[in-house]
Amino acid sequence: MRIIILALLLAASAYGQGSLTPPGAPAPTMKSLEQLSAQIAATEPRIPINNITAPPASGLGAVHYITQPGSYYLTGNLVVPADMTTGIYIGSANVTLDLGGFTISHTNVSGGFFVTGVYCQASSVANLVVRNGTLAGPSVRTDGAQFWLATFTESGSRGIYVKSNGSSVSVPGMRFENLTLRNWGFAGIDMDFYYDGRIGRAVVQNCTFIDIAALGVRGRSSVIRDSNFSQIGSHALEVSNSVIDGVVIERVGGHGISGNLNTVRAVNLRWLGLDGVSGSQHTITEVNVTGARNGVAVDDSVISDSSLSNNRAHGLTGLRNTARQVVARANAERGFNGDRSSYSGVIASLNTGEGMRGTGLMVDGATLINNSASGLFGPGSSVRGVIATANTGAGIWCDDSTISDSTAFDNAADGIRGVNSLVSGCRALGNDTNKTDGYSAFGIYWFGGRLALSLADTASPVIP
Repeated sequence: MRIIILALLLAASAYGQGSLTPPGAPAPTMKSLEQLSAQIAATEPRIPINNITAPPASGLGAVHYITQPGSYYLTGNLVVPADMTTGIYIGSANVTLDLGGFTISHTNVSGGFFVTGVYCQASSVANLVVRNGTLAGPSVRTDGAQFWLATFTESGSRGIYVKSNGSSVSVPGMRFENLTLRNWGFAGIDMDFYYDGRIGRAVVQNCTFIDIAALGVRGRSSVIRDSNFSQIGSHALEVSNSVIDGVVIERVGGHGISGNLNTVRAVNLRWLGLDGVSGSQHTITEVNVTGARNGVAVDDSVISDSSLSNNRAHGLTGLRNTARQVVARANAERGFNGDRSSYSGVIASLNTGEGMRGTGLMVDGATLINNSASGLFGPGSSVRGVIATANTGAGIWCDDSTISDSTAFDNAADGIRGVNSLVSGCRALGNDTNKTDGYSAFGIYWFGGRLALSLADTASPVIP
């Protein structure tokens, strides 16, 4: 039986397995640009903007007025004359406006509340798209003694203005992409519509905002990603309940990001008149802030994997925050500041004030080095896994606290000071490095408390 099966297999393998002659040269399979353009045109008929498809509306002060749904495009630069206020007024839902790389600009140098590049009413512009071009306003910027003291010639104009007009109708599906907005007096994009708690009502993507007198973007329930903001007079972003991702913000007179309930990730902020991020109830990750007043000034927020350095006040400040894997370095006041906050895996170094300060803290892993006051000052706190070295005050100063598994070396005052505290599993050596201040410091000062399984070169009371 085995011999028969082998014979059948050998017989089958003797038949040809197909031609070994290679095929001819490969033929093109991709479509040409002309074919793609024709396909796009067939699926999305495009309408050139002119006086027939979008006639002037003198009563609205608009060069062009779009009243019907469709995909519209500019065929050249559009200059708004001085006696008109708006480049394009959109009065219909389901409109796509492609600027085609061209510019809408203003000659109305007086600016004003209704001077806009693109204007629309919130109740009528569902599924609005504006993309691919520049909106240039009439406002002219003049530098001040500091970048946040710059002045602008007017403060009312807007690049894109979605106005609610008192309506409680929220706007679904707005997109603004591949745009440059510059020289506007109030805002680059102002989305003044009803807040219904939903994320993604508007998407701002791949946009550049420069020389805006007040706000880069104002709105709610938005996604702002992969965009740049520079030389903004007040706040780069005044948004709430939004996602901010992959954004660069610099040379801003006010806050970089102002609002509440935002998710902020992969954002770089530098040279700000006020705080990098302000408000409350944010989730912040992979953020770098330098040259602000406070790097991050928030309450009830979570911040992780971030760097806050060389700011004019604190690195992170606020109440009831949670910080994980955050570095606060070389800030003019404290690295971390605020009561009832939680910290894990954080680093504070070279700050002019304490590395960390607050009451009722929860600290589980922190490195505090070379700060120009105490490494940690936190009465009524729970402290574990802290390394405090070469600070000009105490290493760890937490009265009425629980301090465990921590080390303090080469600090100018007490290594670990915990009056009425439980100190366990700690080491404190080589402290009291300042011999000229008239204070005899100790490795561990635990008066009125309890000391267990700890090591110190000096202690008060003496280690039993």
